[in-house]
Amino acid sequence: TMFVASGISNVVSVMNGTDSYLDKAGIGDYVVISMGADSKASIDEILYEMESIRDYRIEPVVFGEKSNLKDMHGEELEAKNSVIYQSIEDSRLKFFDKENKQITKIKPGHAYATGDFMEKNHLQPGDKIRITHNSISFMVTLDGMAKDALLGSSMMGNSRFLFHREEIEKLLSDETIYNGYQGQISYMDKNVLCHGYDRCVYDADFKYLPDHRVVCRIKVFHLVYDL
Repeated sequence: TMFVASGISNVVSVMNGTDSYLDKAGIGDYVVISMGADSKASIDEILYEMESIRDYRIEPVVFGEKSNLKDMHGEELEAKNSVIYQSIEDSRLKFFDKENKQITKIKPGHAYATGDFMEKNHLQPGDKIRITHNSISFMVTLDGMAKDALLGSSMMGNSRFLFHREEIEKLLSDETIYNGYQGQISYMDKNVLCHGYDRCVYDADFKYLPDHRVVCRIKVFHLVYDL
C-alpha cells in the first residue's frame, strides 16, 4: 500500500470498500489523498468535471511524521509511516469511539488517536502526549481511540489524530508546515452508471495537480477492520 511520504509534493492513492461500516462512515467508493497547500482547488475542479463521480467530499489535513510524537518523558512513541492531523470540525469522514458513538466534538487541548496507536504505546484515555512539528510544540490529552474507516485497518499502517480546530491553527501558523505539509483527503461516490474500477478512475484524470510529482493508482480492494 502506498501512502504519502515526506518530500513528495503530491501523492494520489485510489482505493475502494463497500462494507456497511464504510458506508456508515461515508468513505464512498474511492479515496484520493493529495499533498500541496494549493492542490484543493485543482482536485475540486477535476472531481467536479468527472462524469464518473456522482458526489465527493474534501477534508483538509496536515501531514506529519512519526518522530513528531513523544510521551511526557520525551520518549518517542511508536507509530508507522506518516501521520495525519485534522480538526473534527473540518472532517468529512465520520469517526466513532469504542462504543460506536459518532465523535462530533473535541475540546481544545484534547485529541483522539485512530487505529492501534494507543494500544501499541500502552496509553489510556486521559494520558498526555507531546506533538512537535517543526517549530510548533504542544501537549494534548488523549480522549480515546477513534475508529477510522480509511486508516483504521492494519493494512494501512498510518495514524490519524483528531483535534479541535485550535490545534490545526497552531500547526498552520508555522510557515514551513503551511507551505509544505498541508493536504486533502477526498471521498468520492461513483456514478451508478459507471461499472468497474478501470472505467471509472484513471491516473490521467489527476495529471493537472499542482507541483505534480507522483500519481499512483492502487487496485480496488476491500479493507479489513478489527471492530
